[in-house]
Amino acid sequence: MMVDKPWQFWAALVATVVFAAIQASETGSFLMRSLKAGGSGLLAASLAGDFAHLTFGSENLALVLIGAFGFAVLEVFTAIIADQTFIKEIIRSKIGGRKDGDG
Repeated sequence: MMVDKPWQFWAALVATVVFAAIQASETGSFLMRSLKAGGSGLLAASLAGDFAHLTFGSENLALVLIGAFGFAVLEVFTAIIADQTFIKEIIRSKIGGRKDGDG
């Protein structure tokens, strides 16, 4: 259960979320930055126990790594979704449509 975690776990979670929020400080609205940072922190907290065996049993290290990489994945994912031209190109390539500029 999440409530019985030691204070170090919660400190690592807070530090990871703050780090993610600072990394996103130049892009997007405050709400979107907060949602991405919070999402990566929650993802990290929920998966840390499952991946602790990969970090020599340290849930705290697993939390930090998952939070950092989770935030990076969320950043890339939202950038791709925001790029409408890229999405149209993917759809066209999958259904066999023509590209912009093809006459």
